[in-house]
Amino acid sequence: MGENAIDRRQFVKTMGTIAGATAVAGCSGDDSGDGTGDGSGGTASDGDLGERVPSLACPYWSDVGRAPTCEEQLSVAKPNVENALGVQVELQPKDIATTISEWNNDVRKFPIAYWYMGNTGGRLDPNPIMVRNMITRAGGDGLLNSSHYPSCEFSKLAHDQVSAPSLDERNEMVREGIKIMSEDAAHIPTTNTLNFNAARSAVNTERVGQAGYAKNNPRFHIYSSVDDKDQMVFNADGNTMATSAFPRMDSDSLWNHIVTSTLMEYDENFELQQNMAASLETAREGKRIIVEIKDATFHNGDPVTAEDVQYTFQWNHENGSVVPDHTAIPYEGGADGIKIVDDKTVEFNLKQAYWPFINKKLQKRGIYHKQSFVESGADENPSNFTLNEIIGCGPYQVVNFQAGQSVTLDPFPECAAHDPPNQRKVFLAFDSKQGAAQGLQAGEVDVVSQLPTGLFDQMKQADGIQTNVFSGFMGYHFHPHHGVAPTKFLEFRRAWGKALNRKEINQVSQSGQGEPQYHGSHFITTHPSYPDDDSDVYKYTTEPTGEPEAAKQLLEENGWGWDDQGRLHYPPDADLSPLWPKEGTPSEEDFPCLSELPED
Repeated sequence: MGENAIDRRQFVKTMGTIAGATAVAGCSGDDSGDGTGDGSGGTASDGDLGERVPSLACPYWSDVGRAPTCEEQLSVAKPNVENALGVQVELQPKDIATTISEWNNDVRKFPIAYWYMGNTGGRLDPNPIMVRNMITRAGGDGLLNSSHYPSCEFSKLAHDQVSAPSLDERNEMVREGIKIMSEDAAHIPTTNTLNFNAARSAVNTERVGQAGYAKNNPRFHIYSSVDDKDQMVFNADGNTMATSAFPRMDSDSLWNHIVTSTLMEYDENFELQQNMAASLETAREGKRIIVEIKDATFHNGDPVTAEDVQYTFQWNHENGSVVPDHTAIPYEGGADGIKIVDDKTVEFNLKQAYWPFINKKLQKRGIYHKQSFVESGADENPSNFTLNEIIGCGPYQVVNFQAGQSVTLDPFPECAAHDPPNQRKVFLAFDSKQGAAQGLQAGEVDVVSQLPTGLFDQMKQADGIQTNVFSGFMGYHFHPHHGVAPTKFLEFRRAWGKALNRKEINQVSQSGQGEPQYHGSHFITTHPSYPDDDSDVYKYTTEPTGEPEAAKQLLEENGWGWDDQGRLHYPPDADLSPLWPKEGTPSEEDFPCLSELPED
């Protein structure tokens, strides 16, 4: 465990490319396998073989803070898979928006992808992971199902857990879902996500808490200060400041917790706190949530009213293409279920109890200034509007915005959600982590988060630098497409999972400080929902260095084989047709549960 691993058990109790291989160091790998998969290095005759498995494109996000860590992990994983399975893996660096769009619309440019989930507070609740893997989100419907995982058995549990009669029953549903995902080899994890961060010694880090210097720890950004300058500079990803229309960007801290404020908020120790909410009550067996908001003002002096809160949640609910994480809330009567009681009180009426509403939804998105949104065309053109003026209600107000480059913030003493901060903050985009680290050593940048391990090790040895490691509860995963060959075949997914040398992956990418992951679910062992006793959860392997020979044997036992060049072939009788059409979705004929599950 890292220096700041959260107590996930306490949380449960409390909550009741590089195209090809050459550009990634070590990724070249031998693209020829070494035999039939029986461990002997032999080959099968061509007459016994089916169609050859082609090269497999595998994209990863190239424009995010963790891109160097992803490349380091892939530099080990690529040759692991190529050598064990006899199939070439073509790594493709792509921007996150393109990758997700191609995956969500199922355009079939790649059968497997690699990415990670960041350690944001709302993901401590199991719902985001459970719902993301539902069959109703598989295929080309524009919604994200990370592996196009089409399990009816799992999806029924994912749907039912949000309104389970009790927390114990909900936890049991989630646990059963973890078992099913793992048995199905739904995902192929490597390690949990660690945050390697560094700051100048002049930075006051009293409010770091368990979350560390991470970009998703708003309390650190709000209350930290630097002793020897008038302003404090943080590195940031350019894609988090691409447009002034901040709802269109998924940046938990900068826009939703610093420039504006949420009703609830996870603090620096991942404890859920009232933020803009003065009080919160539930009624009708959890189907009504009444929130009284604090006496507060926006940055332009307008009062924060119940009408602004209502507008925020209605806009989020009605604009799933922009804010997909709010469309599934089961409001009674749709968005009309969000009602104004008086100028400071909002009532959320639900068709059924919905466990994630308080833990996840009330802390995710900050309150919008209705007038400026309406005047900027947010209602008519939600996917392409621009805010003429960024008006929030958070502890910092925008004084300068350079799209894709920087955001300069001054304290807003009248913020009702936080004690007044006292120093200007600047979020500055860099072309690389190397550039950010150089800026840190030169005193031009005060905090750099999500460093690759090589740079982090350099920062640990540098004078005038303090470091921090947070051992996270989310993970790095390969996501195999369950609807297309070869990844639609269970034995192929399991063989991939067996082939990985997670010990080396962890050492190369995280200096050995992460926790290798051996099961096939989307939940990481450090997540609060992962069971204490996982003896009944399927594991690809329990060997930290992997089992490449066992991977080969598994394929051979299921009819796969290798030609005299060591290249993998399908079984002769393998059905290579997809489970649903390209850009289409699973059908009720093939997956009867779709007639019973509501559309997301």
